[in-house]
Amino acid sequence: MREAGNMDSDKDEAAKCLRIGKAAIEAGDKQRALKFLSMAKRLYPNPQVDRLISSSYEERGGKQQQQQQQQQAADNRQRHGSRWRSWCGDM
Repeated sequence: MREAGNMDSDKDEAAKCLRIGKAAIEAGDKQRALKFLSMAKRLYPNPQVDRLISSSYEERGGKQQQQQQQQQAADNRQRHGSRWRSWCGDM
């Protein structure tokens, strides 16, 4: 079991990381924001940090994630296409 002093220091460090993460968001540095928000979450999880992380990922990764999913789908079609056609009888 953790000591109360350690939990308080973790909470203080998490608050510091949260402030740095928010400042990074305002500065437009999403990578730095995610780094510090992730640290804050590890040290002392709370819903505010989760919301900020989610919004940062959505802003940063919306198009990038869509492109990755499309590429992955294309790769899967290419990799499994002949097998799929043989199962379906070359419709």
